[in-house]
Amino acid sequence: MKKYCSQSIRRAKTDKIDSIRIASYGITYWSELVSALPAENTYQELKLLARQYYQTTSMLVKSKVNLGNLLDQVMPNIQDVLQDSVCNHKLTDFVKRYWRYSNILKLGEKRFTTDYCKWAKKQGYRMCERKAEEIFAIAQNGIPVLPNSQSTKIVVTEAVRLLQEIVVSCDTVLTQMQLFAKTLPDCERYALHRRYPCSKVNCRDW
Repeated sequence: MKKYCSQSIRRAKTDKIDSIRIASYGITYWSELVSALPAENTYQELKLLARQYYQTTSMLVKSKVNLGNLLDQVMPNIQDVLQDSVCNHKLTDFVKRYWRYSNILKLGEKRFTTDYCKWAKKQGYRMCERKAEEIFAIAQNGIPVLPNSQSTKIVVTEAVRLLQEIVVSCDTVLTQMQLFAKTLPDCERYALHRRYPCSKVNCRDW
């Protein structure tokens, strides 16, 4: 339609002119036009969910960047040792528990190793004393910028909480989209691929 209208020499645009152009287009391509049918409710709901999903993933990116900047100031280089993966939140859970290197160093290496292994077992992660020793060594060499204060703790732990909640929100919306998609005839051809398929707390393989 846009290409058809651009063929006109006159570029004026009014309701009357637009109506004439639309009518002319219909007459010219009458034999080729396909009847427009209202979309099914499933497609409408998928469109609604997709818009919300794109908004949520945008928030997710910003939340990750914000947390990464905070970690550079309270636990520099911790992301080289621990990371969140598709099926677990090991990094963010760790940060929520310790939130600053000073809390690790005041325990001492032995107590921290023991505490880390107990925490990892309780959370369903793989226990590894070598990993605890590696984290402690990084903590000794790291220089936090933000002070060891209640305000710093609130900022870091809230950033973690927000990130984890956004991940859950993304997963919830995408799961609903998949349920709707399975009812469509073209589901196999245009399958949805989940970006965060295992964001639930009990799905951890570390």
